Amino acid sequence: MKSAIDPQRQPAESADGEDDWDPLPAFSTAVALLYEAQIDASRVPAARQALQDLLDADEIAVVPAATALEGQALSVDIGEHGEGPVRILFRRNSAKPPFSPDDARMLSLLRRHLRTAYSLGLITNRDGLGCLASMQLAQSMVKGLLVIDSDCAIHWRNPAASSILANAEGLIEDKGRLRAGRAFETARLELMAQSAASGRQGVMLVARPAEKHPYGLAFAPVKAGAGLAALHRHNLVLIAIKQMQREIMLITERLGDLFGFTPAEERLGALLLDGCSLQEAADLAHKALPTVKTQLRSMLKKTGAHSQAELINVFLSLPSIF
Repeated sequence: MKSAIDPQRQPAESADGEDDWDPLPAFSTAVALLYEAQIDASRVPAARQALQDLLDADEIAVVPAATALEGQALSVDIGEHGEGPVRILFRRNSAKPPFSPDDARMLSLLRRHLRTAYSLGLITNRDGLGCLASMQLAQSMVKGLLVIDSDCAIHWRNPAASSILANAEGLIEDKGRLRAGRAFETARLELMAQSAASGRQGVMLVARPAEKHPYGLAFAPVKAGAGLAALHRHNLVLIAIKQMQREIMLITERLGDLFGFTPAEERLGALLLDGCSLQEAADLAHKALPTVKTQLRSMLKKTGAHSQAELINVFLSLPSIF
């Protein structure tokens, strides 16, 4: 694509020997394309290129404000999304001179337009009500939800995911990036993120040292539409984190209400979900094995299941309705 700025960027030398490049045409072009990109996804590449050319940058990305600046970088906060502020980040490769004070002033002039365009992009989303409903659902879900990029940098998380990362038990946040507690799990997590960013779904387990049940992670690609979200330098990935221990607790709390189980049957259901055999459940409940078998037959009748294995499957399908 022909640069929106290159024809003017070639500095003409004035009579006093100073560079006489006028940035105004390039600035105007970049601002116009920036607003067009919020309502027309096909204009995003042109807007990206115009912004990069204006600051002679090699990379541009929308990142969480907490992202560390590495190398030759220039950034400015542009708004709020999810749980915190976000910024637009410009980078140059090491072969180029560092950003100058003039570049910083140019970005300062752009800031108001970047903030307005970012807000406009959120407001003019073609499925605004759907996005609002999805966000409310995501915020209330028991499952942890994360949006990361192919480098595992975290761009958004719901409250459940924040709680999981704060516990630092198997999954952690390290300098803004998602990591597992063990090195080989982190390596696999990175591979899964890269694979999902290229369009392939996947799943993996991450051990929790203090818990019997691991985390279950499901990876899926996120499609970026129009707006500044499409300026991310990496494709984005949605991770759903299943807290198996937490979900088992939620299931056992609802067995009586859902199926009319007696308190003894609720306790048996909890033990079966925890992996106990009937004999182990009988021993832990201080009951005779025939008594426990009678309770199991009653539970099968109430749930419509035909076997102990099918009963467990019925239980494990319950979180999807909460």
